[in-house]
Amino acid sequence: MDSKHYNIQAGGVSSFFRACFLFIFFCYIVLKPFYIFTSGLPQPADFLFLLLLGGVILFSENRLDFNLRHTLFLLSLFAFYTLAVNSVWVVFHLEYDALMYSVFYIFNLCLFYVILKLYTAYRHYFISVLMYAVIASVLLQLI
Repeated sequence: MDSKHYNIQAGGVSSFFRACFLFIFFCYIVLKPFYIFTSGLPQPADFLFLLLLGGVILFSENRLDFNLRHTLFLLSLFAFYTLAVNSVWVVFHLEYDALMYSVFYIFNLCLFYVILKLYTAYRHYFISVLMYAVIASVLLQLI
């Protein structure tokens, strides 16, 4: 394995950004099961994720390897194919709810991208944060 993956400064992102990214990711995982608004609408955790997505896009410089980029590309093609199909459906049937399915695919594609970027940059830190976030989330749900 390449030693740069274990460096705190991986990809040129400072330890401050690493802490921010992983903290927001932790909060996202902990809050994801809790719904404040009706099902199908964005929840508070989703807004945290959008903040994280923006930060990763703006401040993360590490590159994904070819296989990960290829996988992300294929998933992007699928997500935008569903957008095209659902857009045609909306034009002919005027059922705007069909576009929400594509929004969910694109949102999940962005989530997959962020997870790949965080894992690539911070491997062991990311896995530890994910483990503790899942434990915290389960414990909060049991209370």
